[in-house]
Amino acid sequence: MRSALHHNNCLFIAYHVIIIDKAFRQKLMREGGTVTSSEEHELTLAELVPKMRRIGNDSFSQYLDTRKAQLRQLLSSANGM
Repeated sequence: MRSALHHNNCLFIAYHVIIIDKAFRQKLMREGGTVTSSEEHELTLAELVPKMRRIGNDSFSQYLDTRKAQLRQLLSSANGM
């Protein structure tokens, strides 16, 4: 069940990354910070969210696929019990 925990952790972190990114971006704008053309291409925290979600989802999907295969094998070895 570690993969379920990993999945939940990834989604939890992704959610908080969005909150943190919004909080700091608003704070910087209030302090008079402006986005220059060179900063437009820098990585923001929010850009990490899709990757973090994908990592969690991929991990959990692999776990589910493994469990499905194990269940199919058990059912097929039951010979129509």
